[in-house]
Amino acid sequence: MTSQDSLDLREVIFINERCRVDYEAMPAEVRESADQAIDALQNARPLPPKLYKSLGGALTGVDEIRLGYDCNTYRVYVTLPCPWVIMVLDAGMKKSTEGKNIPKWHKERLQTRRERARKYCTDYDADLKTDFNKRKTRRDEFGEGNGP
Repeated sequence: MTSQDSLDLREVIFINERCRVDYEAMPAEVRESADQAIDALQNARPLPPKLYKSLGGALTGVDEIRLGYDCNTYRVYVTLPCPWVIMVLDAGMKKSTEGKNIPKWHKERLQTRRERARKYCTDYDADLKTDFNKRKTRRDEFGEGNGP
């Protein structure tokens, strides 16, 4: 999602390879919608409440992107643990059989991954900020060259 020469402000990082594989395994139409939603988050654009929701309680700091497709609902869980990146924590078809509830095992996995994302941002904050500033500079220069 985020290339070295990207003009997006925030970098997108998958918390682990399993998460990336799950994300890429979603149907192409769902993945395209998820990409568009994440692109909006990368560039500080708002998303509609039906599509994007911040979770609370034990999952405070985790945001849910909800995507309907072919009578199923898909979810992409992200966290913004620092101003420089968006971390994708999990992706796939909705797993709960009880309405909006998230199963206990899934909550625990999201909590663990959220904490890992926070630690990653703490450990690599200076590098992440440097990369962010490079992207911001490229974006600003691109904007200047393409003005009216």
